[in-house]
Amino acid sequence: MRKKSGTLYIVSLPIGNLSDMSFRAVETLKSVSVVFCEDTRSIKKIFSRFDFTNKAVSLHSYNEEKRVEEVFKILTNGGFVALVSEAGTPAISDPGALIIREAIKRGFSIEYIPGPSAVIAGIVLSGFLQKDFYFAGYAPSTGKMRRRFLRSLDRFNCPVVMYESPHRLLKLFQDVMDILGDVPMFVGRELTKKFEERFYGTVSEAVEHFSSGKLLGEFVVVFDLTR
Repeated sequence: MRKKSGTLYIVSLPIGNLSDMSFRAVETLKSVSVVFCEDTRSIKKIFSRFDFTNKAVSLHSYNEEKRVEEVFKILTNGGFVALVSEAGTPAISDPGALIIREAIKRGFSIEYIPGPSAVIAGIVLSGFLQKDFYFAGYAPSTGKMRRRFLRSLDRFNCPVVMYESPHRLLKLFQDVMDILGDVPMFVGRELTKKFEERFYGTVSEAVEHFSSGKLLGEFVVVFDLTR
């Protein structure tokens, strides 16, 4: 299929520390006409840090379908569009996959600007990685669905990486302990940020540790299911 003139740039952003922004990401974001971002409020920090003057338009899980034609109207007219997440890489437990699929289907050029990913940071810092790992994303929010989801992970013989929100973290740990056992684990909170915290231990030890205070921030958890 002959590529059309417009280009979609998939740009990875830092997961916390803005100094991790790549030169290529900066140059790309400066060159596009519109940046479609998960949160226009959080992107202001990056715009301010690197003196971007582009237009920023929200594209999140609730409006991604509505934004499709807006994105492709720009591309059809030969424009350049960047797709970013609030942090990390678009489409990894974040919006973006629909836009990317449509760009492929419609024959537009796609450029990927690699960069930080909380998944990779978590599995590397865990020390559990031997050969492979499984990324499970976010567990379901309801107890019944979450326990069913965790039972499906029991078939893996490798580390499992997950994301979790602060208010569901301890519920996840309790269910993991009941279903998968008191396995070794790593918890990364606010990775690369000022108040970064790393925890190494078992699930029961994590429950005790994180029950002692108010939970805030972004969490990456890795359960070692290697047998």
